[in-house]
Amino acid sequence: MKIEVISPNDKILDFDCKNESINKYLKEDALKDAMAFLSKTYVLKEDNTNKVIGFFTLISSKVNRNEGTFIISREYKYSIPAILLGQLGIDKNYQGQGIGSDLLAYAIRTSLEITLKIGFTAIIIEADSTSLIPFYQKQGFSCFQQREKKLYISITEMLKNKVA
Repeated sequence: MKIEVISPNDKILDFDCKNESINKYLKEDALKDAMAFLSKTYVLKEDNTNKVIGFFTLISSKVNRNEGTFIISREYKYSIPAILLGQLGIDKNYQGQGIGSDLLAYAIRTSLEITLKIGFTAIIIEADSTSLIPFYQKQGFSCFQQREKKLYISITEMLKNKVA
């Protein structure tokens, strides 16, 4: 298996992670968004068939300075730059095998590489449901103070704890 940026050759039509909005994003928008430089979707696929078994999407984002004061320890007058993990999905036939954790770790490593070049303060996630929150918390993410389904991990926390 290999992880690469999504391409027209990837087999995505049979992908089903049991979440219709995530399935729809992969099948209808991920490639178009990547080609328009709106986001980058990374796919985990089988070597010989290009069948996609998992994916995640990274998007440049920001956190409102009033909402993110806990991310940085000093007064900051601008929005706080962040990377949004916009989508994460694993095909139902591969769920429960640790692939989601592996893809999240890869997304964090990729985000750290980006951060060293242009600067971001955190990775943020907006979970589809509260049932996903424990998965992200186990990986080191914390909930925003006012929004339970919005989570973050600061870059300094990742570096300090060597996350991923």
